[in-house]
Amino acid sequence: MKVCNLPLVLLSVATLVACQPKQAGQETSDAEDMPPPTIVKPSVAASSGFSEQFRKTTEAYMAVKDAFVKSDTAAVNRAADALMQAVAHTQTNGEAQQKWNQVKPMLMRTISGVRGMSELADKRAAFEDLSKIMYEAVNAFGASATVYKQYCPMAFDDKGAYWLSLNAEIRNPYFGDEMLECGEVQQVLTFEE
Repeated sequence: MKVCNLPLVLLSVATLVACQPKQAGQETSDAEDMPPPTIVKPSVAASSGFSEQFRKTTEAYMAVKDAFVKSDTAAVNRAADALMQAVAHTQTNGEAQQKWNQVKPMLMRTISGVRGMSELADKRAAFEDLSKIMYEAVNAFGASATVYKQYCPMAFDDKGAYWLSLNAEIRNPYFGDEMLECGEVQQVLTFEE
């Protein structure tokens, strides 16, 4: 007698349907699919100079994400090098310095992991760790623009993984062209001054 695991089958079908590209003419409302904004008050007060430097770090992270979307290993390496430089040149004092002294070495280590791997799949695994640290950093220090925390349930053999974006539109860095639009916006982060 063959036993069918119905919950597993339903989960698999739901995941596949969720990551199918939208059909031409299909009515969708991205605003309705979007979670309400989460207003984040940065947990540490940072100077305007640090905020500007951290903005450059955030933009450099986005360039790494975009290189993964293109599945371009050479571009990932160049973007990771630029991110490492941005992190290295980000300095602060006062209340933000203690937190930055905790975050900076973790960022440098994970960027080195992205840069040090030769295979794109391994680089993407290191990017997942980098995304987790950047999410914590953005919550701690804030951002100058809305940040979208996006999630793909199929990444890493259906374990799932998230990344950050400055755009609501899904461009999946874990699959690139293979499943470019697979994912959803989990959180919309807006920041108080």
